[in-house]
Amino acid sequence: MNLDDLRAGLADLAEEARPVDLRDRAVRTSHRIARIRLALAAAATVAVVGVTSAGFALRGGNDRALPEIATPPAGATSAVYIDNLAGFGNMAVWDGGGVRTLYFRDFPVGRYGGDELRDSLAVSPDGTHLSWISNAGLHLSRLGDNDMVVLNRQDEDFRFSGGCSAPAWSSDSTRLLAVMWQPETNSAQTGWFAVDGGAFTPRDDEKLRYACDVHINGDWVAYTVHPRLGVSETYVRNLRTGASRTIPNLSGNRLDLEISSVSPDGERITARLIDNDAERQTAPPRTLEANHVIDTRTGESLPLDDDTDGLGPHQLFFTPAGDLVARYVEADRSWLSILSRDGRLLGRADEPAEVRESVLLRLVVP
Repeated sequence: MNLDDLRAGLADLAEEARPVDLRDRAVRTSHRIARIRLALAAAATVAVVGVTSAGFALRGGNDRALPEIATPPAGATSAVYIDNLAGFGNMAVWDGGGVRTLYFRDFPVGRYGGDELRDSLAVSPDGTHLSWISNAGLHLSRLGDNDMVVLNRQDEDFRFSGGCSAPAWSSDSTRLLAVMWQPETNSAQTGWFAVDGGAFTPRDDEKLRYACDVHINGDWVAYTVHPRLGVSETYVRNLRTGASRTIPNLSGNRLDLEISSVSPDGERITARLIDNDAERQTAPPRTLEANHVIDTRTGESLPLDDDTDGLGPHQLFFTPAGDLVARYVEADRSWLSILSRDGRLLGRADEPAEVRESVLLRLVVP
C-alpha cells in the first residue's frame, strides 16, 4: 500500500463513520479507562493498608521514596507544633485528619513575654493540655481553646520558678513537677501540682530544688543543676525509688547542654551540645533542638544508624515505649525517623509541609 492508497482508505472511512458510531466508540473507550482507573485505585488501597498493618518499611538500595503515611509515626495519635518557640505564633496539631491550626496569640503571658513561653511552654504527654509560666502563676489550658485555669498556691509568698526550672509533666498527665521560690528567704520548695484541683504535694528532694531542663519519662527524670557559678552537674533519678546517678563527662565547667528527653529506663538522654563559642553566646537557653543521644552510665554519645547522607538531626526525643524519634529538616522537606533501642532504623514518615518550619513540642503516643 502506497501513500495514495492510505489517503483514499482514510477518506472512505470518514464518509462511512456516523456520529452514533463515534459516540459508541468514545463510550466504550471511557469504560475501559474507568475500569483501569478502578483497578489501579484498588491496588493502591491494598498497598497502603499493607504498609499500615505491617508498620514501617526499611528503605532499600538507592530508592529514597517511602509509602506516604497519613498519620504520625511510632503509634502516635498526634503531633503538636508551634511556629516560633520564642514568639506568639500559631500552633498546629497533626493527626489522622490532617493538620489543624491553633492560635496562641490570645493567651496571657507575663512581664517577660516571649521568653516565658520559650522557657516553659509544654504539652502534656496525652496531648490534652498546654502549660507555661508567667509572673501570674502556672497557666494550664486545654489544647485548642482559651479555657484557661491558673494553678497557684494560696501562699502568695511563694512564686513559681520559670526559666530553666520550668514545670515538667508526669507521664500520666495528671501532675506537674514544679519548683516554688520564696523571694524573701531565697528558698525553694519542690512538689507536684495536681491538674485536677491544683493541690500541691511537696517532695523532699534537695537536688530537684535547683534543677534545670527537667524531663520525665516513666519513673525517671533527667535534669541539670548548677551548684555554683560556672559549674554544672547532670543527673538521672528514679522518682519512685529515689535512686540517682551523675552522668559522667557532662559535669564540670560545661554550661552548653540542653536536655530534651530521657528514656523510660533512665539509661539514655537526648541533648543539645554546643561546641563553638559563637553559638554558646547567642543561642537561647531552650530550643528543644538536640543532636546527641547520650548513655547516662558512660556519658558517651551513641551512634544513630540512619542513612541521611550526613544530615544531622534537628530534634531528638524518646517515646514512652523507649523508641527514639529523630526529626530531620531540609529546605524542601522534613521527616521523622523512628529508631529502636539498639539504634536500628525502623522506618520514616514525612511531615506535612505546613509544619516543616515549626518546632515539634510533643509526639503524643498513648
